[in-house]
Amino acid sequence: MAGIEDEFEQWMTEDGRKVEHHDLPTCDPPICDFCSTPAVTHCFVSEDAGLGLERPEDGKRLLLTSDAHWGACDECAVLVERMDHDAVAERSDRTFKERHPNEYGPEAALSLRLVQETMFWAGFKGKQHKHT
Repeated sequence: MAGIEDEFEQWMTEDGRKVEHHDLPTCDPPICDFCSTPAVTHCFVSEDAGLGLERPEDGKRLLLTSDAHWGACDECAVLVERMDHDAVAERSDRTFKERHPNEYGPEAALSLRLVQETMFWAGFKGKQHKHT
């Protein structure tokens, strides 16, 4: 993923503010990239991806990057294998709301879906291997 990271390492707004960069996943040890449970048992392969966002209320810009490997728990793995975008998004939304009630806002479900659709499903290879 070095290409995207290098390209946006010094990404600045027009008024000189540096863009905040987060490399996903953000946890060590890993968590399920779909529902955030700590029981990662599968790894699905997509493509390296990046997504730039800007919050309209304050102009804060954010760059999210992810490598091609997405960890999944047993429950999310079943949904991914079924290619059930809606069920994966609904599970992600529900578990995010349960784990982070103070951070959950009206745009949370849409944001989670946007990340999944553009950074995972768009490049999904349809292959998986067991997490070791």
